[in-house]
Amino acid sequence: MEKGSVEEKVLAILHDQVFVDVDETREKLEKKDLDINDDLGADSLDAVEIILKIEDEFGIHIEDDEAEKNTSFRSIVTLIKGKLKEL
Repeated sequence: MEKGSVEEKVLAILHDQVFVDVDETREKLEKKDLDINDDLGADSLDAVEIILKIEDEFGIHIEDDEAEKNTSFRSIVTLIKGKLKEL
């Protein structure tokens, strides 16, 4: 992952919100997709905060139904990239 990439920015947000180790999480992502709730331990309040931070970081809006459907790292990154193309 390139420094400053969408993936790295999302990892930084996850680090700040649920205190994941960025390097360890990056290594795990090379093997499999990670669910924000199940694999990284985010609760419902954390999930809301993560979405709010993503919206602020990227200047996008994520609908509630989009947030509910996209709970894995890769699906969140794909959603963000799609929203950025719309701008």
